[in-house]
Amino acid sequence: MKNKKALVAIALVALIGVVGGSWAYYTSNTKFTGEFTTGTYSTSITEEFESPDNWTPGTTTKKKINVANRGSVPIVTRAKYTEKWVSSNGTQLSLERNGRRVAQFTVGSKWIKATDGWYYYEDTLTAPEESQDFISSVTFDKNFELQEGVDIHCETNTTATGQESVCTSLDTGYAGATYTLVVTIETIQADAAWKYTRA
Repeated sequence: MKNKKALVAIALVALIGVVGGSWAYYTSNTKFTGEFTTGTYSTSITEEFESPDNWTPGTTTKKKINVANRGSVPIVTRAKYTEKWVSSNGTQLSLERNGRRVAQFTVGSKWIKATDGWYYYEDTLTAPEESQDFISSVTFDKNFELQEGVDIHCETNTTATGQESVCTSLDTGYAGATYTLVVTIETIQADAAWKYTRA
């Protein structure tokens, strides 16, 4: 019985030693403070355009559109356009006549058309870089001809000195019509691994 009591006493002393020992370890606490300043995201989209009020076949009108990075983070950009011709009476007209586009323009070579209909700029823009122009001008087809009965109505009258042909615009055709070109551009911060790949 004495041996049993002695073993219990030794076990209690050992337990107290373990618990007491956990309080005896040295500890330390160190803090590291780091400040992170974010980059700035700033872009500008510029258009140079003056709307003509007497646009005629063969006339080229400047319409320059480009994107510039004004911040500190790299950006990528894409663009798309919609266009329409509307007669003076509100009828929507075809974009082509006799297999030729009535309004003609060229998209810049660095803007690559993808299957989703958007044109993606193939380079990442870092400040203060500007993109190549998406488009730079629009031309009214120089070979465009007004059609009798569609765009104009002509009458021939006999006068005292001969005959006179008088033609006037109809409100159903391209004479007096309005061409509208809408360009949409989007920009986003570039991922470090982003690179446009031509299809």
